[in-house]
Formats: sequence, structure tokens, C-alpha cells
Amino acid sequence: MLIETQTIGVIGHTGMVGSEAYSYYKRHKYPVYGISTNHKSGFPESTWEEINDKCDIIFVCVPTPYDFAKKKANFTIVNEVVKKVAPNKIVVLKSTVWPGFTEKLQKKYSKLYILFNPEFLSRKTARADFEIPDRQILGYTSRSKPKTQEIMSILPKGKYQKIVKASDAELIKYAHNVFGAIRIIYANHLYEVCKKLKGNYENVRDGFAASEFIGPGILRYMTIFHNDKRGYGGPCFPKDVNSYIEFCDTLRVPAELIKATRSANRRILKEQHLTEHKVEKY
Repeated sequence: MLIETQTIGVIGHTGMVGSEAYSYYKRHKYPVYGISTNHKSGFPESTWEEINDKCDIIFVCVPTPYDFAKKKANFTIVNEVVKKVAPNKIVVLKSTVWPGFTEKLQKKYSKLYILFNPEFLSRKTARADFEIPDRQILGYTSRSKPKTQEIMSILPKGKYQKIVKASDAELIKYAHNVFGAIRIIYANHLYEVCKKLKGNYENVRDGFAASEFIGPGILRYMTIFHNDKRGYGGPCFPKDVNSYIEFCDTLRVPAELIKATRSANRRILKEQHLTEHKVEKY
């Protein structure tokens, strides 16, 4: 049952994830306040004073870009946002961050209750993906665990729901995006083999996906051309694959499969005179 008395704040309410969160709670008659990082027209803009004075729960939906020049993930904006939140507020991170980041942030801002709630949206189906999610994952820190049921009750109900440690929830998000990239590259590999054999890629794709061990859900990753381009692109996969590789390197955990996926994608993009940075907008 939804707790309609809660007042919601959304930081980054004009981005893809933030705009869906903002619109969802508006449609469900919650009082909602939003602050953007890019000040798009058409979106009401609140102040930090209003956010801290009125909001019970604050969703953080700001970008976490990858710096391709420096080869570094950048989570600075998340920290900059959270440090502005008044004590005793519940903060729900939706921005993609490394496993362990939420717990570190919790220790730094010990008077807040910080949770992590990954979002799994596609641009073309963002509203439906947000409102009717296939899963709803909520990650807690040692301090915020008592708040999990309160937050889960106001989130859209998923077919699968799970409350886990924040680090597990953070890894689930990377697992989803990185595996999506791997599936796209494998589909491109099959496409290239079919071209050499003068075979029918669609027949191979459909016969492959018909297996009960694989299933039709994989087909969304097996469309070879997106906006007339091959390989993976968009605002998430290039940055998250690179960010996850960097994370694994810090752990000294081998990531051969993911590095090979990145190399294959770079080769496919280079053949089209593209780079990872350029295809972020596709």
C-alpha cells in the first residue's frame, strides 16, 4: 500500500531516470519537488531549501559519466548532491555507482539514511519500464536497513522484489548492463559468421533464441543495427562497461571476457569511423 503522505524530492528530475521518477510520483498524487542539473524548460524547478524543508524521501538520479580521455569513472556529482541534503533525510540513489559506494557515502554522511535502488530503463519504453518493472531491487546500508520497507512500499511493484545489501544491488545493476553489452557483441559475432557463410542471420538468431535455456528475451539484444549503427552505444553500456572494468582492476579481479567484449565493440565501431564516446548519444 502506498504511503501517500510522503513528500518526494527528485534530484536530476529532467534526465531519463529522474523524469520518470518525478512523473510517476506526480501521477500518483504525491507532493513532488525536483532539482535538475541541466535546467530543461518545461520542468518546474525547486530549490535546495524546499527540498530540505519539505521532502521526506529524496531520489538521486544524476549522471555518473565515464571520462574516456582520463579512463576514469566519475561519481563526483553524486557526492556533491548528497552533501547538500539535510540530516535525517532518506536518500535513495538511482545513479549507477561502484559496489561499496553507497556504504562509503553512508559512513561519510552518517546522519542520513542512504539506500540504493537500481533502475533498468530503455529509452523507447522508459515509462513502462519504470511503472511496471520486471524487478524491484532495494539495497540498504547498515544504518538505512530499517527504512527498507518504507521505501519499497512507495516503489512501483516488480514481478520480482528483493531487499539486499547495497553492494549487492550495485553489482546487480552492473551485471545487467555489462551482460547486455556481451549479448550484443555475441550477436554481432554471429552476424559476421553468417555473412561469411552467406547464411541467414535471422534464421540463426531465431533458432538460437528458441531454446528453453535462452528464451525470447534475448532477442532485444540481437538486433544488429540500431540507428543504422552496429555495436553497443547509448548513454549506459559504453560508460558502464569501462567503469566496471576499472572497478575490477581495483579489486585485482580478472575481467578477460568483459575486456574482450570492449575490444570487439571498439573494432566494430572503428570500422564505422565511430568511437565509444561518439556513440553515447545514439
